[in-house]
Amino acid sequence: MSDEFLKGLLAQLASHHPLLRLEAVAQLGRLGDPRAVPALVDHLADADGEVRASVMQALTGIRGREVAARLVPLLSVEQVGLRNMAMDLLRRIGQDAPDLILTLLEEDDRDLRIFAADIVGNVDSPGVGRALMRALGDPDPNVRVAAAISLGRRRDGQAVPALVKALADEPWVRFAAIEALAAIGDPAALEPLLAVMRQEDELAQASIAAALGSFVDPRAAECLLTALRTAQGPMVPLLVNALLKTAPPELIAGMDHALRERAMLGLVDSLEDPSDQVRADALHGLARLGDAGSVYAILNLARNNQDPRLADLIQKALVAIGASGPLMGATHDPDPRVAEAAVAALGHLGGPDADQALVKALEHPASKVRRQAAQQLGLGRFGRAVGSLETALGDHDPRVQREAARALGLLGQVRSVAALGSLLDHPRLELRLEALKALLAIGGGEVRVLLLRGLASHEPRRRELCALGLGSLGVGSEARRLAGLLADPEPRVRRAAVQSLVESGAPGVWPDLGRVLMDQDRGVRMALVQALQARNLPEVRELLVRALADPDLQLRHQAVESLGRLRAREAVVPLVGMLWVGDRSLRIAAARSLGDIGAEEANADLIGLLADPDPEVRATATRSLQQISGGWG
Repeated sequence: MSDEFLKGLLAQLASHHPLLRLEAVAQLGRLGDPRAVPALVDHLADADGEVRASVMQALTGIRGREVAARLVPLLSVEQVGLRNMAMDLLRRIGQDAPDLILTLLEEDDRDLRIFAADIVGNVDSPGVGRALMRALGDPDPNVRVAAAISLGRRRDGQAVPALVKALADEPWVRFAAIEALAAIGDPAALEPLLAVMRQEDELAQASIAAALGSFVDPRAAECLLTALRTAQGPMVPLLVNALLKTAPPELIAGMDHALRERAMLGLVDSLEDPSDQVRADALHGLARLGDAGSVYAILNLARNNQDPRLADLIQKALVAIGASGPLMGATHDPDPRVAEAAVAALGHLGGPDADQALVKALEHPASKVRRQAAQQLGLGRFGRAVGSLETALGDHDPRVQREAARALGLLGQVRSVAALGSLLDHPRLELRLEALKALLAIGGGEVRVLLLRGLASHEPRRRELCALGLGSLGVGSEARRLAGLLADPEPRVRRAAVQSLVESGAPGVWPDLGRVLMDQDRGVRMALVQALQARNLPEVRELLVRALADPDLQLRHQAVESLGRLRAREAVVPLVGMLWVGDRSLRIAAARSLGDIGAEEANADLIGLLADPDPEVRATATRSLQQISGGWG
């Protein structure tokens, strides 16, 4: 790379046009020359957000000690956004200059010590662990918290004694130390944690109860079992979930009836807690205990729940418990939330009588329950429900009809073809499309016959969908019949025929498609150009070159972009001609496509565009020249 090229990019970085600055940053990042670092760091404060993001990416790629040295002073600036960007970058590249960050742990400025303790948590270098352990003795508790969190992030086993000592610190430091010890998971921390748990501090007990789930150790399980015998309120789900994580399966299976009942009842009580997190923890615990006696309480929670996240947990808990009996009765509960939860869970569980309960739920007064029942009947492959699902195609709620159509497609029975075919004339587009997808999922000769007959329908909607459907099934010998639709009076039908014929690529269709470029409807011509970009054949490229003369600007633009993506060298001459036409967007698109094609013969014209008054035209020309030649050196 020549010095002149670097100087040119640095000069462009000072442009008042954001697009030119953005292009210069991207180029400098790709080149990776350390000489660009000072200017790039200066542009972390650029007024344009895209430029700032690009600078972050470029500096991450260049990295090195020079970059880190330029970033460290930014940790002291008053601009929060700039300071945060410097911290983020140092987390990524601090490995290249750990000593520059570690020295900040000795600064008088408390904030710098906090930032340093945070950043080095991502740095794997000798001395970092020892420095963080020393920071656990910092006079400021916020520094100690940051140091504990970073030690946990590093999974540094040598830090366990220092973190155990921090358990006697003030509450926030203690909580950070507990989390760090849980993340490290060293058995040496278990006894000190258990000792703290036996104290009276309920917040610390709750934090340690959650942390003990990281230790697969009989001592942790025994301590949790002991605590569970007297626990109350939110502590119960915390203890149960930690116990289920850490205890061996035989210990859970061997819990005496009284303790198991206590755990289950405590979790059920927690379902009425006002905290969403406590209720979520209780659901996790009940799911793991798998006690069928809790199903009614969980369904009752569904009755009073408005939170979608909790609704998902309710369903998962019901499935995990796997008690089908209570769910079958709940599928016709008057409350739609209860019935929907029961239907969803029952669909996942299946079973010999599940289809009967789900079919019955297709008659529930609430459409959301009927919709869920239709969905589960399809997902569960309940073949005996086909007749009921065909009836549901006539439901007054179109969302139920859609789910019924989708279910019939999943069940894949030929007997449903006629019922699904009746929806191809439906006034609602989404139902017509769902019916077509279901028919294509079933496939086979009967579906093909239905679609072929539909090509002659008096209803344009049916002709359109049948043309699209045949394209998806494979046109084969029916290509000529589809080509006949290119003269259909309805533009929507002609568009569908174009799409299917291009998709088929059948021999002999290209002359017919060439005539489409003269169609009076702009949408039909656009459908052809958009469909062509998915195929790279000489006939396709020829048609796209012809489309460059279309009277519609947007269509010409689409053809230009498609020729670039297809790297169509036969388009170079007309694209060069477009560099000098009046429309700005077309000139930019032509310049970009010439770069994509790699057209060296266009270099002279692209260089001429570097004097264009429009900054985006110049930026695109620069990018394309770089693409073609790989640099100006």
